[in-house]
Amino acid sequence: MEVYCRVSGCDYYADNRGHYQIEVFVFSDSAEDEIINTLKKIAEANPDDEELRSAIEVTLSDVYRYRILEIASTKASKEISQTKEMIKEIKEQAKVNEPSQESISELKFSDSDNKKIQELEQKLAKLTETLNELDKLKNELEEGRKQISVLSQELEEKEELERDLKSKLEHFENSPPVIVIASPKDNSEVTSKKATLYGVAKDDKGVTKLEVIIGNQVSHEPIVRDLKFAEEPAPKRVEFNKTINLQTGINKIEIRATNSDNLVSKETIVVYRRELKKNIWAVIIGIDEYQHIRKLKYAVDDAQAFYRHFVNYMQLPQENIILLTNEQANLTTL
Repeated sequence: MEVYCRVSGCDYYADNRGHYQIEVFVFSDSAEDEIINTLKKIAEANPDDEELRSAIEVTLSDVYRYRILEIASTKASKEISQTKEMIKEIKEQAKVNEPSQESISELKFSDSDNKKIQELEQKLAKLTETLNELDKLKNELEEGRKQISVLSQELEEKEELERDLKSKLEHFENSPPVIVIASPKDNSEVTSKKATLYGVAKDDKGVTKLEVIIGNQVSHEPIVRDLKFAEEPAPKRVEFNKTINLQTGINKIEIRATNSDNLVSKETIVVYRRELKKNIWAVIIGIDEYQHIRKLKYAVDDAQAFYRHFVNYMQLPQENIILLTNEQANLTTL
């Protein structure tokens, strides 16, 4: 079994000798508290392992943040329900006082009731805005988790590919360097103006030159050698990790590597950058509960579907979209 180590201080088993221990913990989906306590115990049991403690602290911070957002969302949802119920009670009481009026819209409210309804509707609008913002933060956190998971999976796939390529290179003496690009993914689509270009170039005879070509711009990446030895040969493995600027539309990124025999290899990926449509605004209204006609079934669902379409497919910023459903769609909010 060949071991690829991602942390420092692990050269002692780079030659496939020695041993190490792997512990696997399996939890149920609802065992969040147990996971937190287990991670804390692991950190306490390894006080000298700074990298392990740092990784656990990041994980716990992520868990705590999501829990706080979940609690705040639950509280906001509860207050929204309570506020709606208070508005409903005021209107129902007015209907009791004027039984001759069949619809709520025809009722005459006192000045105090009008003022109270207006205050409650304003509170309802703010609570709804807060809930939407909390949902946005939770979605961003979930998206971050997914991206980390995807990147981890991609790195594992690239390492597997790297091992396969390494085994193939052993059969060829005069081969150009092997290039593996871990990020960004080929034919990926992004909205950010920048991306992290990460990968590695390998050659048993040494990598003497590494170039990154984006469009018509060529940058020569430095080849780091041990300065203690003037005749130090070119390194067999060169990693590249840099932030690159992306233009709107198609971005062609090419990596070229040259070995000590002047054999050149290249790897090309394409990244498409989609421009966020910040100059487009949308107000989406869906009402199922009307006062004068029968209730509808799917207006709210359709409005929410339009909201998701604008955000996920059309890439509109969430702050440019206002979603109003049922009681939220009133003159005060509009």
